[in-house]
Amino acid sequence: MNSPETIVQTPYRKVIEARAPTLSGSSGIRYAVLTDPGRSRVFLTILANEGGGNFNREIVAFDDIEEAIADQPAETPFGVKVFRVAFIGKSNNNAGFLAAVLVHAGLLMPSEAKHKYLKTGDWPAFEAAALACDEAETFLFPPTLPEVEQAAVTGGAVVPESDKPEKKNRRGGNRLIPVEVAPSETAEGDDADHP
Repeated sequence: MNSPETIVQTPYRKVIEARAPTLSGSSGIRYAVLTDPGRSRVFLTILANEGGGNFNREIVAFDDIEEAIADQPAETPFGVKVFRVAFIGKSNNNAGFLAAVLVHAGLLMPSEAKHKYLKTGDWPAFEAAALACDEAETFLFPPTLPEVEQAAVTGGAVVPESDKPEKKNRRGGNRLIPVEVAPSETAEGDDADHP
């Protein structure tokens, strides 16, 4: 008999939750801007898609997003595929949904070239505003699933109630992707290890 997998939830501060239109404009997605409890890093996550496209539910570091386009020449349009490196999951919609979030946040804008975008806005100011935001809700990742006990709210591990092994999701979409967190990110007020 397989033992149930232990799921440990990581706490974040949710400072923004909003709806953004998809790049095609045919539907919308919900997203959140998060920070770590110590307010040293900013993260983005896609919460839901109103349309039919799959995506991977994972936390993406804002600095990984910036790094993905760091080598793009200024004033040169680029495709959204550059954002794939910021994700662990391989869903084709991840990069496009992230680009939709960045357009909504004023950090990207469509260029004259079809399906190409330009970096715009004040990225450092966006990051600083998220870190400085005092109004925040606790956001646990992965979120509590119906088959998972609520014990995770206290910061402990949670165990699925069923003894049945979970079926593997072979479709690749909308599944939770575990995110590795450095030990210094989980301790509040521990800024010694942060750059």
